[in-house]
Amino acid sequence: MKSNTILEEIGGLIVKDHLKEAIEKLSVLLKGSKLLDEVILQSGRYTDIMKQIRQNTVNFENASITKNQIRFALMDITRILEEERTKDPEIGAEIEKVADRENLIQITDSKNVNTGNVNTGGGNFRIGDG
Repeated sequence: MKSNTILEEIGGLIVKDHLKEAIEKLSVLLKGSKLLDEVILQSGRYTDIMKQIRQNTVNFENASITKNQIRFALMDITRILEEERTKDPEIGAEIEKVADRENLIQITDSKNVNTGNVNTGGGNFRIGDG
């Protein structure tokens, strides 16, 4: 997976309001980076506002403002990563390594991956829970 693809994927998650998933991907991507602290702060804000929404202790306008602030901060972090990736090839390579590792983990943890012989010899072949 190319580094710009993972950054585009994260941007897409943010646009679709899948902030929790975007935060998780950024956390993996930024492990060991100074930017991770910013992602952690936004994660805490997101968790807090979602709790307030569930408990109906925040009005719609304030919740929207907070979520938009979080969204903007995550997009800004993604933009910083993109700028750093284009300036420094080593950072781009590191992002690619992490993105590839993340992609490998997703495939490995999938119940729909056959790691054995693809040729079932006419026998039953099940995918998933089937």
